[in-house]
Amino acid sequence: MLPSKYKNDFERFCALNPQACPLLETIDSTTTTDADGHRRLKLISAVVAPGADILTDAPKYTVYNGHDKVEVLRADVSVPEDVQGLTGFVFGCSFSWEDKLAEAGAPPRHMVQGKNVSMYRTNIPNKVAGPFGGVLVVTMRPYRLDQIPQVIQITSQYPLAHGRPVHIGDGRAIGVDISQPPHYGDAVEVHEDEVCVFWCCGVTSTVGAISGGPEFLVTHSPGHMLVLDITNDMLLGIGDFDELRP
Repeated sequence: MLPSKYKNDFERFCALNPQACPLLETIDSTTTTDADGHRRLKLISAVVAPGADILTDAPKYTVYNGHDKVEVLRADVSVPEDVQGLTGFVFGCSFSWEDKLAEAGAPPRHMVQGKNVSMYRTNIPNKVAGPFGGVLVVTMRPYRLDQIPQVIQITSQYPLAHGRPVHIGDGRAIGVDISQPPHYGDAVEVHEDEVCVFWCCGVTSTVGAISGGPEFLVTHSPGHMLVLDITNDMLLGIGDFDELRP
């Protein structure tokens, strides 16, 4: 969520980096007044989670206000008075196909270990739009070589949830050292007979937004995604995405 003056540039950023930032819905804020007379902005979804306010309905948020960074459980009370409007951007997430991997007998390691997925910054630059650039962020899930064709086949069916892997093998080729703690999320075990498989990650949108130096920014905290009304089958292309429109 960014001040609305950045809307066009950030939409262009998403269009230029679609695998990392698969945009499902763009939401412009409305203004209300609470019971105490305080102004409140709302970002109400009309498509992916009709009626949900993405400023309040995710499990946890990270708020960037100038040089300050805080985590909060609702972000509407954190919007400065001088921010007249916000635009929210809702992205697909790789968590959407993880149950399909588990059903196929290839559960991601972080699910097995009860952890958050490992997320790493790479040395791959994003395509730039206006002030927004930064580098690609990836998730990592280890698999045996014999599992990888099936993993690719399953995840490739979900381009609106980051799709197929972006890199397989030694992470150092993309600037990732898995011997070091991940930049976001949790470290997981990688067995001797496994290789690392990397997918684009939606945290790329946060890194890209921060690179533009906005005076205010709200994101979900890594691993604390907004749960939508659309189904995984709709992301797969089964069903009509427009059915959720009012």
